[in-house]
Amino acid sequence: MENIKLIIWDLDETFWKGTLSDNSSEGVQVVTENIDLVKELTNRGIINTICSKNNYQEAVNILSSSEFQNINDYFVFKSIDWTPKGERIKNLISDMNLRPVNCLFIDDNINNLREAQYILPKLNVCLYSNLETMLENQKNCFIGKDDKNHSRLNQYKILEKKVNDRHLLSSNDNFLRQSEIRVFMIEDNLDLKRIHEMIHRNNQLNFTKNRISMADVERIFTDPTIKSGVVQVIDKYGDNGIVGCYALKDNELIQFVFSCRILGM
Repeated sequence: MENIKLIIWDLDETFWKGTLSDNSSEGVQVVTENIDLVKELTNRGIINTICSKNNYQEAVNILSSSEFQNINDYFVFKSIDWTPKGERIKNLISDMNLRPVNCLFIDDNINNLREAQYILPKLNVCLYSNLETMLENQKNCFIGKDDKNHSRLNQYKILEKKVNDRHLLSSNDNFLRQSEIRVFMIEDNLDLKRIHEMIHRNNQLNFTKNRISMADVERIFTDPTIKSGVVQVIDKYGDNGIVGCYALKDNELIQFVFSCRILGM
């Protein structure tokens, strides 16, 4: 697998034990290891979401409970209803501006996995019973980056608000006009670690695709003969952070990269 940026969780018999719609006296039971895993992945900058066949409010109430350690706050773009999962996962990944190859869908029902892969052939899938083995065998794909302040999670929460508002408006142009977008070009005191991360993590809007080492980033982006900088975007939803970088040498772009979060903006 390629580096995983998004985990898509089923709920019944996957994230928790039991089936919510059974209305049994036992209800559903916590799987502590899954809660710990979601928290650890979030600390690595890997995002978690849900695609489940259930009643939305009932499921959210459980995830928001103290028994489940209010884990609901760690999920974005939750898709919880009774419609087929394949199309929902396709729309979810599209709304998050990600590629299926960087996403993993976990479910206890192999038919749901097959349906999702039929619609998205490059989507990574895993039967829940095989999750522990897969995480061990593919551990290099889940390294992520140190993000204990959850900046990536917060950025996707901003994106989720934008997507919800976009669906309410008649056109994308109208949405963008009311978003109060401000763009800042920064050429001093650059965050070199963020630049290195963008160069290596982004594919869709990486126009030069010149993957370079951290040492090369430091050399290029501190060289006074090279015009370089980063792009920061702020709108009424919040600070999108550093979303682009560029380096121009002898009138040629040697780096020109943007985060997938700003697709469509």
